[in-house]
Amino acid sequence: MIKGFCQSISLELILLPVQRDFFVYVYKNMLICSISIFYSKMFFVDSKN
Repeated sequence: MIKGFCQSISLELILLPVQRDFFVYVYKNMLICSISIFYSKMFFVDSKN
């Protein structure tokens, strides 16, 4: 149990930079997506008027 836990911790430490870059990538994509949705809604509202 403890041995497996230590292995998982070392694996987490190895994967941590990769995970951080991945989360930053996902976060940027979500941010860009939400901004584009927001602007498209504003554009549709403007085009109706």
